[in-house]
Amino acid sequence: MLRYPNGRVRYSTVRESVRIQTFSDAYVFPGSWTESMRQLGNAVPVKPAEAVASSIAAKIRPLANSQACSARAGVETSEAHTIIRDKDALFKPLALG
Repeated sequence: MLRYPNGRVRYSTVRESVRIQTFSDAYVFPGSWTESMRQLGNAVPVKPAEAVASSIAAKIRPLANSQACSARAGVETSEAHTIIRDKDALFKPLALG
């Protein structure tokens, strides 16, 4: 939604929202404007999420390889690698059902 200085409001089109969420222009959201916007609002913007994840991974990898980091944490290097690789275990407490 865009609010102009004069108080006028303009809602984004579905196509504008698709582009903001980094979906391909070929991607089609069938249905009403309301349903399409709900789906887009619940979507994860893939390209920004990928950029954030890549950045975090680039920072974590050197730490896992660092003997000093492992020694400070009181963890053997092989254990540090296992901890970082076993990302599924980190999220198990958050799983529903």
